[in-house]
Amino acid sequence: MIAQLTELKLMEFINHHTWLVSAFIVLLIFFLGLEFRTRRMRASQVSPSAAVQLINHSDALVIDIREQAVFEQGHIINAVNMAGPTLDIDSPRLQKYRDKPLIVVCQTGHTALAQATRLREKGWGQVSVLSGGMAAWIEGNLPVQKGKK
Repeated sequence: MIAQLTELKLMEFINHHTWLVSAFIVLLIFFLGLEFRTRRMRASQVSPSAAVQLINHSDALVIDIREQAVFEQGHIINAVNMAGPTLDIDSPRLQKYRDKPLIVVCQTGHTALAQATRLREKGWGQVSVLSGGMAAWIEGNLPVQKGKK
């Protein structure tokens, strides 16, 4: 009985507020589409061990976006340092790696996620972020190279 009463009230509300319900449905569809697009564009995160597999078996390029002084204190072997507030996606230096899988690295993984997402939005297909950043890499006792590459 309560379910029937609730259903009647809902139908009555929909009949009396057609524009409001229509606007709600349109906004719901818009936000769901936006959320789907955002999730699709977001770069995937890989663990340090998965990153090692990508580097060894798929010839992935590691892009370290930390400042050069921090990079020189210790970075993933053969990583390319491209420091700056935003990654220059159109730089010829980066464009030559367009067909390679990329792993973007920062200190903790947060800054890299934003930069990797920008790469995905600009059409780069195989972009990942090192989950936990260099901190996780070092914690996993994985090899680190010091100095300039």
